[in-house]
Amino acid sequence: MKQKFQCKTFSMFMRSSIVCVTCALANCASNTQVVPISTAWKNVDFSETNLRKATKQLQNSLLDAAKDMNITNCGDLGSSALRQSFLTSLQSMQSVNPPMASAALISKTRVLGSIQDLRRDAGTLQVGMNQLFAAIGRGEQNPTEREDLTKSMMRIKVEAEGAIGFINYAEQIADQLQRLGG
Repeated sequence: MKQKFQCKTFSMFMRSSIVCVTCALANCASNTQVVPISTAWKNVDFSETNLRKATKQLQNSLLDAAKDMNITNCGDLGSSALRQSFLTSLQSMQSVNPPMASAALISKTRVLGSIQDLRRDAGTLQVGMNQLFAAIGRGEQNPTEREDLTKSMMRIKVEAEGAIGFINYAEQIADQLQRLGG
């Protein structure tokens, strides 16, 4: 009885943490299907991989935007300082010539597309997490070949929170590109 209570308490805690994070990413669009826990894990693994790819694509879109705007002081955008440097450089530009304005609008479109891709993949992750928590709630046991459930959930939570922060940052960049593009 004690183990069942602890599992249920853990499940509720992790579910609220992960669902809050992925819900913020995906704007709460989810459908939960009844699937076995092994299938739910496959869905989570697949969507987690796609989340990483989409995050990398957003990073590449931002780097392309920096290149288009002739900004070279942002490195790989791998730290807060480098990201702030890129944003500050864009904010300091008061006006640009017509070809750069056009490049700014094209870059903005590319960045917004990458943001949408990341949000979509976050929504897929949310669905997988909902399936996983539903399976745990039904009493299905975590497969033995899976790593510790707590470690998996914490890793996913960190990735999802990182994606939220990156989306917020990218939206600021897109706003500055819009301003420059007119």
